[in-house]
Amino acid sequence: MEVDDAETGFALIRQGYCQNNLIFKLNQRNIIGRGFGTTINILSLFVSRQHCVMYMEDDGNWYIRDCETMNGTFINDEKIQPNIDYLLNLNDKIGFGISISSLNNSEYSNPDYYVYKLIYYPTQQDHIYEYDVNSLCWDLEKL
Repeated sequence: MEVDDAETGFALIRQGYCQNNLIFKLNQRNIIGRGFGTTINILSLFVSRQHCVMYMEDDGNWYIRDCETMNGTFINDEKIQPNIDYLLNLNDKIGFGISISSLNNSEYSNPDYYVYKLIYYPTQQDHIYEYDVNSLCWDLEKL
């Protein structure tokens, strides 16, 4: 997933529960979890204190590694194995402690469940909220 334009960056945009969207700008290395000292803090009991690590290699490829979590990390609805680096692609859907298909189940339509999509955006903007966030939300009926 090489992006040659030096004016772009990467972010995670929350999916599913659109009325309360969250967007996280990514650093080259990100620790994601609900504990202290994380780069991206997700306050959900389904997310471990140090849930996973996302990082970008020098070649521009993004990787994710689950940190032996109880509820797991999912890429496009596939649960990944702990302590193995998985290549990510733009628009991959990443579930932290919950699978993507669980969002379709009415008992899981809960704001405490966190699924994100990997996107890139222009970094020359002061912030990334200029995106039409609602147009990036999933239409859960169409999944």
